[in-house]
Amino acid sequence: MKNEVLVYSFHEYIDAPLESVYEYMNKDEHVYQWNSMIEEHIYEGNEEEIKAGSTYKSRMKLDKKEFVIETKIIKHEPPYHAEIHGYSKEGVSITRYWFERDGHGTTLTVEASLLPKNFLYKWASKLFKPFSKLVFDEQYKAFVQYVYTQESKKIS
Repeated sequence: MKNEVLVYSFHEYIDAPLESVYEYMNKDEHVYQWNSMIEEHIYEGNEEEIKAGSTYKSRMKLDKKEFVIETKIIKHEPPYHAEIHGYSKEGVSITRYWFERDGHGTTLTVEASLLPKNFLYKWASKLFKPFSKLVFDEQYKAFVQYVYTQESKKIS
């Protein structure tokens, strides 16, 4: 998209089945376990009804600051692809997920970008890019560890 600023990308091979990796990334019962920033998703219906075009609110916490993001599912193609847009006063945050079967495992690719509302937010998004990497790396590394923990429980 025009004026989109890529602030983070993550690419990782995970030695777990595609369907499991997708579920751990997308089902709240799992997301709340590995993502320390998300406090709650508030749906108009219920989570199982989510599809492209669905909206919900994401209650999040970063350090001591809490905020609510209006969120819309733009693409929902389980278990291969999802795109989510979050709307705030700063602009639109876009997160894209690709899940690819890779032998017995899954390759996960995540891209997070912003469509800043104005030049000031565009400048700030570039300035805070290193901070974004630290925050997102922590979350997605926790996700990978969560996948391995869940998969090892299946074997036990």
